Amino acid sequence: MKHLEVIKMGAGWVTSIGVGVIINNAVSATTPKNINVIKKALVAAGGLVLSSMVSDAAVKYTDKKIDEFAATLDSVTTVEGFIKKFISKSTIKNSD
Repeated sequence: MKHLEVIKMGAGWVTSIGVGVIINNAVSATTPKNINVIKKALVAAGGLVLSSMVSDAAVKYTDKKIDEFAATLDSVTTVEGFIKKFISKSTIKNSD
């Protein structure tokens, strides 16, 4: 497994867990305490589906941003290598 894939997998886990906690807290805060068992089960199922949907979107977003950051790092490394190569082949000599 490549380093980038490991980073994306770890970030995906953290993102999913974080979103799950936030959605669970939001559902708990907005659900009345005096509802019957059937409604509690339906609210829990809806919260699970909502959490899954938002987690999927958040993980896709996070993966995209990690890919963009990795591409930026690759281009910076490439430019740095190009500049070093250009300077080493330069015909301009120091006049000291």
